[in-house]
Amino acid sequence: MEDKKLQAKELLQNTGVAVLYMNPKGEFFTVKNLAENTLRKGEKLTVFEASEVEDDAKDRDVAAVLEKIQSTEDTNVLYEMLDDEKDGDNDETVIEAIEARIKELENAE
Repeated sequence: MEDKKLQAKELLQNTGVAVLYMNPKGEFFTVKNLAENTLRKGEKLTVFEASEVEDDAKDRDVAAVLEKIQSTEDTNVLYEMLDDEKDGDNDETVIEAIEARIKELENAE
């Protein structure tokens, strides 16, 4: 099933559709009625939504930001990143990471 989830996410990203439907055979559809026509009695569709893909993408972006924070040696740059984060996404995880890195660098001086 994990393989099908990855396949669905890739299809959602590449096609730009909001929802994908998968029947128990593992076939994907963009139209619910067409997908339902392939079902046997008692079978159900699996639904994949684009918002799930966007959430995963955001998680990857946060991971990249956290890596950048750890590799930054200049506290002035970190203070700018902190201001930008507070004005933008205001992600608590990112803010805490920036503040911890600033403290780490200032204590090293």
